[in-house]
Parts: sequence; C-alpha cells; structure tokens
Amino acid sequence: NQFVAGFIGSPAMNFVSGVVSSENGAPVVRTEQGTLLPLPTDTNASEGDAVTYGIRPEHVSLHGNGSGVQAEIQVVEPTGSDTFVLTHLDGQEFLVSTKERLALEPGQNIALAPDPDQIHLFRRDSGQQRVT
Repeated sequence: NQFVAGFIGSPAMNFVSGVVSSENGAPVVRTEQGTLLPLPTDTNASEGDAVTYGIRPEHVSLHGNGSGVQAEIQVVEPTGSDTFVLTHLDGQEFLVSTKERLALEPGQNIALAPDPDQIHLFRRDSGQQRVT
C-alpha cells in the first residue's frame, strides 16, 4: 500500500495525486494543475479513477529542456556516484536520482521522464495499490 511504499527505500518514493485519463489515445494521470504523467499502455486503470501516482526517484530520467513533464529545479545535490535533483512539480517536491553528470542549476526548468513500466498507482480513497 502507499503507506509502506512511502517509507521503504531510500530515497523515498515520489507521490502525485491525479485522475486517470487519456491523451492522444495514451493512458495518463492528469494532476489537478493539468500535468500529464505517463502510464503503461497496457494499464488496467479506468478513466476517471482518482489515484496517487507513485514512482521511485531512480526511475525518472532527466531530459534538459526536451519533452517530458516540466518541473523546476530547487536543489542539486551530488553525493558521489549519484546526484539528487529536488524539483517542484505542480507545487510539490519531486526527487530524481541520477548517475548522469549534468550542468544543472536551481531555478532551471527541466523535463522529467518517468519510466511508465515502473509506476505504482494507489487508490486515493484507501491507499491500496492498483495493478497498473
């Protein structure tokens, strides 16, 4: 469930609330601010489901100013083999862990690319995981 997913693993899983929708025939989660987060094409989530979208920081790629989910960088923290990039996505903190060495600065906008095959969907009413 979402409670367990939130404290297992370090760094912790990112969570974003939204509703299952479709965009150009592809399944997505639409946040309250209209951001579209990708889902696997074979998802069994139903359009209109109120969900919490969960993804671990290591399952999100950074794409500079390219296509993807737009977010603003808040903090860049090199830790040796990994770099943690704290962003704001729809006003919420959203952490990315990468092994790439990129020239990133706080205040910069960046495109995030969550791996659709690593998504966890949780029912917003109960916190129980949905099978994606």
